[in-house]
Amino acid sequence: MQLGNHALRALRPDGDACLSGWCVWCQGAYLGAGVWGVVVTGEQGAGQWDRLVAQLDPHAQLVAARPLTGGVSAQVHALTLRLADGGQREVVVREKSGTVAKEYVVLKAARACGIPVPEPLLVDPLATLRPLPSLVMAFVAGESAVAPAQLDAALRAMATQLVAIHTVPINGLDDLPVLTDPVPEALQFLAVDVRFNALRALMRALVDTDYRGPNRLIQGDYWPGNLLWRDGELVAILDWEDAHVGDPLADVACARVEIRYRHGAHASRTFTRYYADLADLDPVRLALWDVYVASAALNYMGEWGLAESTVAHMREQATQFVLEAELTLRNAASGR
Repeated sequence: MQLGNHALRALRPDGDACLSGWCVWCQGAYLGAGVWGVVVTGEQGAGQWDRLVAQLDPHAQLVAARPLTGGVSAQVHALTLRLADGGQREVVVREKSGTVAKEYVVLKAARACGIPVPEPLLVDPLATLRPLPSLVMAFVAGESAVAPAQLDAALRAMATQLVAIHTVPINGLDDLPVLTDPVPEALQFLAVDVRFNALRALMRALVDTDYRGPNRLIQGDYWPGNLLWRDGELVAILDWEDAHVGDPLADVACARVEIRYRHGAHASRTFTRYYADLADLDPVRLALWDVYVASAALNYMGEWGLAESTVAHMREQATQFVLEAELTLRNAASGR
Protein backbone atom coordinates (compact mmCIF):
# COMPACT_ATOMS: atom_id res chain seq x y z
CA MET A 1 0.00 0.00 0.00
CA GLN A 2 1.08 3.57 -0.44
CA LEU A 3 1.87 6.15 2.15
CA GLY A 4 -0.06 9.40 1.82
CA ASN A 5 -2.96 10.19 -0.53
CA HIS A 6 -4.75 7.00 0.50
CA ALA A 7 -7.92 7.60 -1.49
CA LEU A 8 -6.06 7.10 -4.76
CA ARG A 9 -4.65 3.71 -3.81
CA ALA A 10 -6.58 1.52 -6.20
CA LEU A 11 -5.28 -1.91 -7.16
CA ARG A 12 -1.97 -1.14 -5.35
CA PRO A 13 0.32 0.63 -5.94
CA ASP A 14 0.10 4.50 -6.42
CA GLY A 15 -0.61 8.46 -5.81
CA ASP A 16 0.60 12.14 -4.88
CA ALA A 17 1.47 15.80 -5.58
CA CYS A 18 3.65 17.46 -8.18
CA LEU A 19 6.65 19.72 -7.92
CA SER A 20 6.35 23.45 -8.46
CA GLY A 21 8.50 26.20 -9.89
CA TRP A 22 9.01 25.30 -13.55
CA CYS A 23 11.69 27.17 -15.45
CA VAL A 24 11.43 26.07 -19.07
CA TRP A 25 14.44 27.16 -21.07
CA CYS A 26 16.04 25.84 -24.25
CA GLN A 27 14.13 22.52 -24.36
CA GLY A 28 14.85 21.85 -20.68
CA ALA A 29 13.20 22.31 -17.32
CA TYR A 30 14.67 22.69 -13.87
CA LEU A 31 13.17 19.90 -11.78
CA GLY A 32 14.82 20.64 -8.45
CA ALA A 33 17.73 18.83 -6.77
CA GLY A 34 20.05 20.33 -9.37
CA VAL A 35 18.42 18.21 -12.08
CA TRP A 36 17.55 19.41 -15.56
CA GLY A 37 15.16 17.21 -17.51
CA VAL A 38 14.28 17.01 -21.19
CA VAL A 39 10.98 18.80 -21.68
CA VAL A 40 9.51 19.78 -25.03
CA THR A 41 8.21 23.33 -25.07
CA GLY A 42 6.08 23.11 -28.21
CA GLU A 43 2.32 23.35 -28.54
CA GLN A 44 0.46 21.25 -25.98
CA GLY A 45 -1.83 18.62 -27.52
CA ALA A 46 -2.83 15.02 -27.64
CA GLY A 47 0.23 13.86 -29.54
CA GLN A 48 1.05 10.30 -30.62
CA TRP A 49 3.72 7.77 -29.76
CA ASP A 50 5.80 8.97 -32.70
CA ARG A 51 6.19 12.43 -31.13
CA LEU A 52 7.40 10.94 -27.88
CA VAL A 53 9.71 8.51 -29.68
CA ALA A 54 11.14 11.30 -31.82
CA GLN A 55 11.93 13.34 -28.72
CA LEU A 56 13.54 10.34 -27.05
CA ASP A 57 15.59 9.31 -30.10
CA PRO A 58 15.06 11.07 -33.45
CA HIS A 59 16.54 8.08 -35.28
CA ALA A 60 14.43 5.39 -33.61
CA GLN A 61 11.24 3.82 -34.95
CA LEU A 62 8.39 2.38 -32.93
CA VAL A 63 8.04 -1.37 -33.38
CA ALA A 64 5.36 -2.14 -30.79
CA ALA A 65 3.53 -0.65 -27.81
CA ARG A 66 1.80 -2.72 -25.18
CA PRO A 67 0.04 -1.79 -21.94
CA LEU A 68 1.49 -3.01 -18.65
CA THR A 69 -0.75 -3.97 -15.75
CA GLY A 70 -0.28 -3.37 -12.03
CA GLY A 71 -1.99 -0.17 -10.88
CA VAL A 72 -4.79 2.06 -12.05
CA SER A 73 -3.59 5.49 -10.96
CA ALA A 74 -1.18 5.65 -13.91
CA GLN A 75 -1.30 4.42 -17.48
CA VAL A 76 1.82 2.37 -18.18
CA HIS A 77 3.07 1.10 -21.55
CA ALA A 78 6.16 -0.70 -22.78
CA LEU A 79 7.49 0.53 -26.13
CA THR A 80 9.82 -1.48 -28.32
CA LEU A 81 12.02 0.76 -30.47
CA ARG A 82 14.18 -0.06 -33.48
CA LEU A 83 17.43 1.91 -33.29
CA ALA A 84 19.46 3.35 -36.14
CA ASP A 85 22.04 0.56 -35.86
CA GLY A 86 19.34 -2.09 -36.29
CA GLY A 87 19.20 -3.04 -32.65
CA GLN A 88 16.16 -2.77 -30.39
CA ARG A 89 15.49 -1.03 -27.11
CA GLU A 90 12.55 -1.29 -24.75
CA VAL A 91 11.37 1.62 -22.62
CA VAL A 92 8.52 2.12 -20.18
CA VAL A 93 6.19 5.12 -20.30
CA ARG A 94 4.21 6.13 -17.21
CA GLU A 95 1.44 8.66 -17.86
CA LYS A 96 -0.22 10.51 -15.02
CA SER A 97 -1.07 14.06 -14.08
CA GLY A 98 0.75 15.60 -11.17
CA THR A 99 3.53 13.15 -10.25
CA VAL A 100 5.89 12.51 -13.17
CA ALA A 101 8.16 15.47 -12.42
CA LYS A 102 8.57 14.35 -8.83
CA GLU A 103 9.28 10.79 -9.93
CA TYR A 104 11.94 11.97 -12.38
CA VAL A 105 13.76 13.99 -9.74
CA VAL A 106 13.63 11.23 -7.13
CA LEU A 107 14.77 8.56 -9.60
CA LYS A 108 17.73 10.74 -10.56
CA ALA A 109 18.67 11.26 -6.91
CA ALA A 110 18.27 7.59 -6.00
CA ARG A 111 20.16 6.36 -9.06
CA ALA A 112 23.04 8.73 -8.34
CA CYS A 113 23.44 6.98 -4.97
CA GLY A 114 23.48 3.50 -6.45
CA ILE A 115 19.87 2.57 -5.65
CA PRO A 116 18.64 0.06 -8.27
CA VAL A 117 15.95 2.05 -10.05
CA PRO A 118 15.03 2.29 -13.74
CA GLU A 119 17.03 4.96 -15.54
CA PRO A 120 14.81 8.01 -16.14
CA LEU A 121 15.18 9.06 -19.77
CA LEU A 122 12.66 11.82 -20.44
CA VAL A 123 9.95 13.69 -18.60
CA ASP A 124 7.11 15.68 -20.16
CA PRO A 125 5.20 17.25 -17.23
CA LEU A 126 3.30 19.69 -19.47
CA ALA A 127 1.78 16.92 -21.66
CA THR A 128 3.28 18.25 -24.89
CA LEU A 129 3.83 14.76 -26.30
CA ARG A 130 0.85 12.75 -25.08
CA PRO A 131 -2.60 13.46 -23.63
CA LEU A 132 -1.20 13.10 -20.12
CA PRO A 133 2.13 14.09 -18.56
CA SER A 134 4.60 11.29 -19.08
CA LEU A 135 7.80 9.83 -17.71
CA VAL A 136 9.98 7.56 -19.86
CA MET A 137 12.31 5.08 -18.20
CA ALA A 138 14.56 2.27 -19.31
CA PHE A 139 12.87 -1.11 -19.21
CA VAL A 140 14.26 -3.48 -16.54
CA ALA A 141 13.73 -7.21 -16.98
CA GLY A 142 12.84 -9.11 -13.83
CA GLU A 143 10.01 -10.59 -11.80
CA SER A 144 8.47 -9.79 -8.43
CA ALA A 145 7.97 -13.39 -7.32
CA VAL A 146 10.53 -14.83 -4.89
CA ALA A 147 11.05 -18.58 -4.52
CA PRO A 148 10.62 -19.91 -0.97
CA ALA A 149 14.24 -21.07 -0.91
CA GLN A 150 15.37 -17.51 -1.68
CA LEU A 151 13.02 -15.70 0.70
CA ASP A 152 15.48 -15.12 3.55
CA ALA A 153 18.10 -13.68 1.21
CA ALA A 154 15.42 -11.53 -0.44
CA LEU A 155 14.26 -10.16 2.91
CA ARG A 156 17.83 -9.25 3.80
CA ALA A 157 18.30 -7.55 0.41
CA MET A 158 15.01 -5.66 0.86
CA ALA A 159 16.13 -4.38 4.26
CA THR A 160 19.58 -3.44 2.99
CA GLN A 161 18.19 -1.47 0.05
CA LEU A 162 15.61 0.27 2.21
CA VAL A 163 18.34 1.44 4.58
CA ALA A 164 20.26 2.68 1.52
CA ILE A 165 17.20 4.61 0.32
CA HIS A 166 16.96 6.25 3.72
CA THR A 167 20.54 7.52 3.38
CA VAL A 168 19.99 9.23 0.00
CA PRO A 169 20.72 12.96 0.50
CA ILE A 170 17.55 15.03 0.39
CA ASN A 171 19.25 18.31 -0.46
CA GLY A 172 17.23 19.75 -3.31
CA LEU A 173 14.22 17.52 -2.60
CA ASP A 174 12.48 20.20 -0.58
CA ASP A 175 9.38 20.05 -2.78
CA LEU A 176 8.60 16.50 -1.70
CA PRO A 177 5.69 16.25 0.76
CA VAL A 178 6.58 15.66 4.40
CA LEU A 179 5.41 12.62 6.37
CA THR A 180 6.38 12.76 10.04
CA ASP A 181 3.39 12.04 12.28
CA PRO A 182 1.24 8.90 11.87
CA VAL A 183 -1.19 9.64 14.67
CA PRO A 184 -3.66 12.23 13.27
CA GLU A 185 -4.64 10.16 10.23
CA ALA A 186 -4.43 6.87 12.13
CA LEU A 187 -7.09 8.15 14.52
CA GLN A 188 -9.40 8.58 11.55
CA PHE A 189 -8.54 5.22 9.98
CA LEU A 190 -9.11 3.30 13.22
CA ALA A 191 -12.80 4.18 13.11
CA VAL A 192 -13.14 1.35 10.58
CA ASP A 193 -13.50 -1.25 13.37
CA VAL A 194 -15.04 -0.94 16.84
CA ARG A 195 -12.36 -3.33 18.12
CA PHE A 196 -9.93 -0.42 17.75
CA ASN A 197 -11.87 2.01 19.96
CA ALA A 198 -9.64 1.45 22.98
CA LEU A 199 -6.56 1.92 20.81
CA ARG A 200 -7.97 5.17 19.45
CA ALA A 201 -8.40 6.42 23.04
CA LEU A 202 -4.84 5.40 23.86
CA MET A 203 -3.40 7.14 20.82
CA ARG A 204 -5.54 10.24 21.30
CA ALA A 205 -3.90 10.69 24.69
CA LEU A 206 -0.38 10.61 23.25
CA VAL A 207 1.53 13.87 23.00
CA ASP A 208 4.51 14.95 20.93
CA THR A 209 4.19 12.15 18.35
CA ASP A 210 5.82 14.11 15.52
CA TYR A 211 9.12 12.76 14.21
CA ARG A 212 12.12 14.58 15.72
CA GLY A 213 14.97 13.00 13.78
CA PRO A 214 16.52 14.20 10.52
CA ASN A 215 14.17 13.90 7.57
CA ARG A 216 14.99 10.99 5.28
CA LEU A 217 13.90 10.06 1.78
CA ILE A 218 10.82 7.82 2.01
CA GLN A 219 10.07 5.60 -0.99
CA GLY A 220 6.40 5.60 -0.08
CA ASP A 221 5.31 2.28 -1.59
CA TYR A 222 8.00 -0.22 -0.63
CA TRP A 223 6.39 -3.62 -0.99
CA PRO A 224 7.23 -6.90 -2.79
CA GLY A 225 5.11 -6.04 -5.83
CA ASN A 226 7.29 -3.01 -6.56
CA LEU A 227 10.54 -4.97 -6.52
CA LEU A 228 12.05 -6.80 -9.50
CA TRP A 229 14.44 -9.70 -9.05
CA ARG A 230 16.71 -11.42 -11.54
CA ASP A 231 18.98 -14.36 -10.70
CA GLY A 232 18.47 -13.71 -7.00
CA GLU A 233 19.47 -10.04 -7.22
CA LEU A 234 17.21 -7.05 -6.55
CA VAL A 235 17.54 -5.22 -9.87
CA ALA A 236 14.83 -2.55 -9.70
CA ILE A 237 12.67 -0.69 -7.19
CA LEU A 238 9.62 0.68 -9.00
CA ASP A 239 6.88 3.28 -8.48
CA TRP A 240 8.30 6.31 -6.70
CA GLU A 241 5.35 8.61 -7.24
CA ASP A 242 4.44 8.60 -3.55
CA ALA A 243 7.93 9.54 -2.36
CA HIS A 244 8.09 11.79 0.70
CA VAL A 245 10.67 13.04 3.14
CA GLY A 246 10.28 12.44 6.83
CA ASP A 247 10.28 9.48 9.20
CA PRO A 248 11.90 6.43 7.56
CA LEU A 249 9.93 4.06 9.79
CA ALA A 250 6.90 4.82 7.63
CA ASP A 251 8.57 2.77 4.88
CA VAL A 252 9.48 0.00 7.30
CA ALA A 253 5.88 -0.33 8.49
CA CYS A 254 4.56 -0.37 4.92
CA ALA A 255 6.96 -3.14 3.95
CA ARG A 256 6.21 -5.11 7.13
CA VAL A 257 2.47 -5.35 6.56
CA GLU A 258 2.84 -6.11 2.85
CA ILE A 259 5.41 -8.83 3.53
CA ARG A 260 3.00 -10.26 6.09
CA TYR A 261 0.21 -10.46 3.53
CA ARG A 262 2.40 -12.33 1.08
CA HIS A 263 4.85 -14.32 3.21
CA GLY A 264 3.47 -14.38 6.75
CA ALA A 265 4.23 -12.86 10.15
CA HIS A 266 7.58 -14.64 10.58
CA ALA A 267 8.91 -13.17 7.32
CA SER A 268 7.69 -9.72 8.37
CA ARG A 269 9.59 -9.99 11.66
CA THR A 270 12.68 -11.30 9.87
CA PHE A 271 12.70 -8.30 7.53
CA THR A 272 12.36 -5.98 10.53
CA ARG A 273 15.28 -7.64 12.29
CA TYR A 274 17.49 -7.26 9.22
CA TYR A 275 16.58 -3.57 8.97
CA ALA A 276 17.30 -3.06 12.69
CA ASP A 277 20.72 -4.66 12.23
CA LEU A 278 21.64 -1.76 9.93
CA ALA A 279 19.72 1.27 11.20
CA ASP A 280 18.11 2.68 14.34
CA LEU A 281 14.64 1.30 14.95
CA ASP A 282 12.43 2.52 17.79
CA PRO A 283 9.86 -0.27 18.33
CA VAL A 284 7.31 2.04 19.92
CA ARG A 285 7.47 4.56 17.11
CA LEU A 286 7.35 1.70 14.59
CA ALA A 287 4.16 0.51 16.30
CA LEU A 288 2.56 3.90 15.61
CA TRP A 289 3.40 3.57 11.92
CA ASP A 290 2.19 -0.05 11.94
CA VAL A 291 -1.20 1.21 13.13
CA TYR A 292 -1.17 3.92 10.47
CA VAL A 293 -0.42 1.68 7.48
CA ALA A 294 -2.59 -1.27 8.52
CA SER A 295 -5.62 0.80 9.51
CA ALA A 296 -5.33 2.77 6.26
CA ALA A 297 -5.24 -0.50 4.33
CA LEU A 298 -8.34 -1.72 6.16
CA ASN A 299 -10.17 1.39 4.97
CA TYR A 300 -9.23 1.06 1.30
CA MET A 301 -8.39 -2.55 0.42
CA GLY A 302 -11.98 -3.17 -0.66
CA GLU A 303 -11.41 -0.64 -3.47
CA TRP A 304 -8.28 -2.34 -4.85
CA GLY A 305 -10.11 -4.68 -7.22
CA LEU A 306 -8.78 -7.83 -5.52
CA ALA A 307 -10.52 -11.19 -5.17
CA GLU A 308 -12.78 -11.50 -2.14
CA SER A 309 -10.63 -14.28 -0.71
CA THR A 310 -7.52 -12.12 -1.03
CA VAL A 311 -9.20 -9.17 0.66
CA ALA A 312 -10.41 -11.45 3.47
CA HIS A 313 -6.88 -12.72 4.04
CA MET A 314 -5.41 -9.22 4.00
CA ARG A 315 -8.11 -7.89 6.30
CA GLU A 316 -7.40 -10.62 8.84
CA GLN A 317 -3.67 -10.01 8.73
CA ALA A 318 -3.96 -6.21 8.88
CA THR A 319 -6.34 -6.44 11.86
CA GLN A 320 -3.93 -8.68 13.73
CA PHE A 321 -1.10 -6.31 12.79
CA VAL A 322 -2.97 -3.40 14.42
CA LEU A 323 -3.73 -5.41 17.54
CA GLU A 324 -0.07 -6.44 17.92
CA ALA A 325 0.97 -2.81 17.57
CA GLU A 326 -1.58 -1.88 20.24
CA LEU A 327 0.04 -4.37 22.63
CA THR A 328 3.45 -2.75 22.03
CA LEU A 329 2.02 0.69 22.72
CA ARG A 330 0.24 -0.45 25.90
CA ASN A 331 3.36 -2.13 27.21
CA ALA A 332 5.31 1.08 26.57
CA ALA A 333 2.66 3.18 28.31
CA SER A 334 2.82 0.93 31.39
CA GLY A 335 6.62 0.91 31.44
CA ARG A 336 6.98 -2.74 30.47
